[in-house]
Amino acid sequence: LIFTETSSTYMSDYMVPGGGDWSVHRGGTIYLTNTKDVIITRNLFTQLGSNGVALIDSNEMTSITLNEFVWLADSAIILVGSTNGIDGFSVTSQPANVLIQSNVIHETGIYIKQSSPVLIAVSRSTSVIGNLIFNVPRAAININDGYYGNHTLSWNVLFNTVRETSDHGPINSWDRQPFLSDAVQHGSPSLWQHYSYIHHNTIFNNYNSLWPIDHDDGSCFYEDSYNFMMYGGKKNYLG
Repeated sequence: LIFTETSSTYMSDYMVPGGGDWSVHRGGTIYLTNTKDVIITRNLFTQLGSNGVALIDSNEMTSITLNEFVWLADSAIILVGSTNGIDGFSVTSQPANVLIQSNVIHETGIYIKQSSPVLIAVSRSTSVIGNLIFNVPRAAININDGYYGNHTLSWNVLFNTVRETSDHGPINSWDRQPFLSDAVQHGSPSLWQHYSYIHHNTIFNNYNSLWPIDHDDGSCFYEDSYNFMMYGGKKNYLG
C-alpha cells in the first residue's frame, strides 16, 4: 500500500510524554491503540503531513517491517505510552515488545525539527533492528525517558542526522524523571529499569551531531557494544 497526502498537524495539539525534550502529536497516518499482534509490512509512507505510524498507549507485539518512510512532516514511527504520574506499574498502558525492523527511513521532520524517525517514549522492550535511517533534522532514534527499558537497538545504519539542530546525536537518550515499573522483578515495582542494549550499529557522526551515541541528562542502564562509530565516540552525562 501507498500512504500519502495526509493533512498537516504541526498546528494541532502536542503533549509532553515524559522527562525528555520531546513533545509529540499523538496521531499518525496509521494510529494504533489497545491492539495486539498487528503487522505493518511492505508499505510506502510518503508526503505525509504528520507522523507515519503512531502506537499510542497499550500495543503488544506490533511488528513494523520492510517499509519505506520518506518526505514526512514529523516522525516516521512513534511509541508513546501513559502513566499515572511516575506510576507506570499499576497503569499498564504502554507499547510493549514492539519490533521495528528492516525499514528505510529518510527525509523526515520537514516541518517538525524536534522529531526523529523512531521515537520511544514511555514504552517497554522495543527492538529497533536492521534499519537504514538518514537525512533527518535531529536524532535518528530517540529514547525519551528511562521508563522500564529492555530496548534493543542493533544492526542499524545511521548517517546524515542532526542536520538542522545541535547538541545531539544519531542515537539519543534522556532520563530526567523516575518511573515505577516491574522491569527488574515481575510484580515488584521499583524505580530501577531493565538494561537496554545498543550493539552492532554503524553510526556516522556528521553534520551538527556531537556524539554518535548521546546518553544525556541522567541516562543509565545502557550496555553499548560492538558499534562502528565514525567521527566520535559516546557521551554519558550524569548517568
